[in-house]
Amino acid sequence: MYLGPWLPPALLLLAAAAVVVPGDPWLVLAIGGGTIAAGVLADVLLAPAPAALQVRRDTPSVVRLGRPSAVTLHAHNPTGRRLEI
Repeated sequence: MYLGPWLPPALLLLAAAAVVVPGDPWLVLAIGGGTIAAGVLADVLLAPAPAALQVRRDTPSVVRLGRPSAVTLHAHNPTGRRLEI
């Protein structure tokens, strides 16, 4: 599972808000933590299923022991959601 690049800035923003916002910092952390947890849950639920992804490997027909050879991986994401590999 890969959590999006939004998570570290969100955690920093939450920590800053707990310090800066007047009132109870635990309330700010609880609300912010719940919001971040909802974002993580949405990220997991919207992720494409691994079975939907298509990966193909191209190798030469002959590979010699102890010699370098080129192997190419082709990944196809048929879903509309961005995927980082």
